[in-house]
Amino acid sequence: MAAISTLHDKSANSLFQPDDGNSNSDLAAYQHQIAASSKFRQSVGAISDRNWFTVLVFAISVLIFHFDIHRRARRGLSDDEFLEPIMALRGAALLGMELGPWLMKSKLLAAMRRRIAAENPPWDELAEQAITNLELMNETSLSAPSRAICQDALNKLQFWLRLTSSRPRTWLHFVWWPGAIEQEYLDLLARKDPMALMILIHWCAVMKSAPKKWFLEGWADNVARPAMQQMRPEWNEDMKWALSRIRTDGSR
Repeated sequence: MAAISTLHDKSANSLFQPDDGNSNSDLAAYQHQIAASSKFRQSVGAISDRNWFTVLVFAISVLIFHFDIHRRARRGLSDDEFLEPIMALRGAALLGMELGPWLMKSKLLAAMRRRIAAENPPWDELAEQAITNLELMNETSLSAPSRAICQDALNKLQFWLRLTSSRPRTWLHFVWWPGAIEQEYLDLLARKDPMALMILIHWCAVMKSAPKKWFLEGWADNVARPAMQQMRPEWNEDMKWALSRIRTDGSR
């Protein structure tokens, strides 16, 4: 059950403007959510046949809370603001792996697979081409270690694009890429490496095609926007496709 605690990022205060009229209520809600998570872990203990579905439902509620917090957060307040939403989804992916043995045997997973197979969304060739272009750009990187790290993140992004049929629709789709990337890539993001930021921005652009849910409205824009602000003007042409998907004016 320790994985549920990783759904909470470590710098909640950076999500709220000190002078924002809603900040006190938002921060109070965040603190209540953390308290609820702590009590839930204490009451449930280890995941078992009897409680796995309860754990799943609670984890999804925490994830929805995080989507909502980050879609409404006022950006520009901390140095690690690209990492906060990713770490929340990464924690959810970790918990998903713990729940995996029960999910694999459940009727729920079979029903989800049937629904996904029936949807068959059209393939987004522009998204595929944009990510392929990133791979070509990355090959010209002068830093071999950074190039290898970013290539790994890009390989996983291409796999994720196919896993989701270029349209993320399920909780697994939302958390898979953040859960799959390596710590070294997160370190590059923390250092605001331009190529690492470009990859994150393009992932957000694909996330824009997720179904219209209230807790996702504006989320991808709000996560990508501070990363875009770190990019120099010479990268604008390479971000052309992503810019066509992501709102940069703060609207949703």
